[in-house]
Amino acid sequence: MKKHLCSAWGVPRIVFCLVLGLLLCPAFAPATALAAGGAAKANITTDEARGILQAWVDKHPFQLGTHPNPESDEHVVGGVEYYRFYLSIIKCCIAEILVHKGTGRLFHLMSPGNNTFEPLDAWYNREHAGYREEKAKGIITYDFPQATGNIVKAVRYTDAAGDNLVLLAETAVFAKPESGPEPAKRSKELSANRYLLEKDGTVKHVWRVADFVRDCDLEALTVSFIKDAFRITDLNGNGEAEVWMSYVLRCAGDPGPMTMKTIMYEGAQKYAVRGETRSRVGENEYAGGEYTLDAAFASGPAEFAAFAKKLWAEYKNQN
Repeated sequence: MKKHLCSAWGVPRIVFCLVLGLLLCPAFAPATALAAGGAAKANITTDEARGILQAWVDKHPFQLGTHPNPESDEHVVGGVEYYRFYLSIIKCCIAEILVHKGTGRLFHLMSPGNNTFEPLDAWYNREHAGYREEKAKGIITYDFPQATGNIVKAVRYTDAAGDNLVLLAETAVFAKPESGPEPAKRSKELSANRYLLEKDGTVKHVWRVADFVRDCDLEALTVSFIKDAFRITDLNGNGEAEVWMSYVLRCAGDPGPMTMKTIMYEGAQKYAVRGETRSRVGENEYAGGEYTLDAAFASGPAEFAAFAKKLWAEYKNQN
């Protein structure tokens, strides 16, 4: 009878038993799937994620340009891990970009507070793709040499020299790995660059200001522009703008005055004011606030020195 049944079904007995066994023993299925699919794919590295973002940036123009900041951190949304990068968009903002660790897909973090995000292309097409159309109609994009760090202020202005752009930038605090029990020594840098934007799309780098604190092993490390103190003037009325910027530097273990500098350029001529901020060091005791004007002010227009003193008095109280 059994032979008759097998013949009637037209299925050899060994095949029937194998099929029946698989149906009754689904525990075999995962092992089969794993063998077929192989090992799980490893996550991409931070450098690979940075390369994916840079490749995207190279293909997506912004009005005045952009650059990914070198720093990154990790971000988790709903248990899924991402690399997070910060994209500085000149004269706009800093966008937070997520790169999926497993797939390399790119997303724009719309609201860090509630982890709302969207595909990066969707954000670009909604907010910035119009610049690509304007570029095709004659809008020119520029590359900015020597601009490093995170842009904290960008100012575009026109004077007798032409179309100008000044970028103020600061790096994040960074440290060199140290051996032994001593804490790592921290560093930070800032820079300012002025560019002439030519109509043919080329850029002329006019001047650069750079300063830093390096290898600080004390508690307080400050390297920052006083952004509200930035000024564009034409005090002597010659049509050539004066560009003023102020910043503070400190590596200290106790409260007290910080190093403060005000730098001004008219064309290629540099003027500098150097001194200290005015700080409260006791209940009714203050220190600092003094400054020195460099020799360039003595040979320049009197309006320059007067304005430098006024600017210093306005911003010397920084802590």
